[in-house]
Amino acid sequence: MDDMMSLQIKFRYKITNIFFSRNVINLITYCIVHNILTLFLCICKLLLYLSINLLTKLIIMFSKTNLISTLVIAIWAFLGGYLLWGILGDPFLMEHLGSGAGTMQETPDFLYLIIGCVILACAFSTIYSKWGRDSYSATNGAQFGIWLGILLGFGSGIIDYATANILDMTGTLVNGVIYIVFFIVMGVLAGLVYSKMASSSNE
Repeated sequence: MDDMMSLQIKFRYKITNIFFSRNVINLITYCIVHNILTLFLCICKLLLYLSINLLTKLIIMFSKTNLISTLVIAIWAFLGGYLLWGILGDPFLMEHLGSGAGTMQETPDFLYLIIGCVILACAFSTIYSKWGRDSYSATNGAQFGIWLGILLGFGSGIIDYATANILDMTGTLVNGVIYIVFFIVMGVLAGLVYSKMASSSNE
């Protein structure tokens, strides 16, 4: 009889342990799943918030004025680049090439050239909109173009001279001057567009 009671107690003890263990496992599983779902929802909310902010900034960035300025500058970047480097600068720069002679494509890939001009124009126009705020003018745009020309034409150009053999020093300096002229015209165009649109909105 005692043995029978002992077996029943042991059996109940095992059943209780099993039941308790399953409950603990279920509870742990529930907590893990709940935390994962909570984290996932937080991430979704954060991504939604960032997406809305980014979309708002893009809408502001691509204002009517910025779009017109980008279009005008992109046309100049394409045609002006061909005029300054392809026609005027090419004969001189070809005489001052380093070991980079022959690396230029005879016929450019016009699709990527146009894409690059649009990206350049959009970036230039957007940055200028911050630079010239409240004082848009052709003069202000020219000043912005000069600094950008110095940055890319002389700054980046001399770094290229120091690290690559594309142009000799004379070619690098002349190329820098071409960059400055290129960006001055670009700045003047941007300044005129922003000035005209600003005066129109105030009328």
